[in-house]
Amino acid sequence: TVGCPRLATSAFGESDLDAMLDMAARDFTNNPIYVRIDNSRQTVWVSAIFKFYEADFLKKSPTLIDYINCYRKDQIPVSYNVAYLDYDWTVKAQGRQFAH
Repeated sequence: TVGCPRLATSAFGESDLDAMLDMAARDFTNNPIYVRIDNSRQTVWVSAIFKFYEADFLKKSPTLIDYINCYRKDQIPVSYNVAYLDYDWTVKAQGRQFAH
């Protein structure tokens, strides 16, 4: 769906799994489609994926902002409020036709 992270162009392999997952997390958390900072309201708007799987993210960090900051170039102040973006369930166009 449109709300999902970008798919990798190649399969994850055992030898490069951690590096590829790290790169995907960096791409996702630095993309304003999924993480938007509103400094005037001291709020960070994040993908609903963080809400869907919040318990999993909080196993790694004390707060969602702490987790996201592990991967962001520009750190989000931990005092900011977290709000969730609506999830876009629209199916992404493939740009090609498949035979039935």
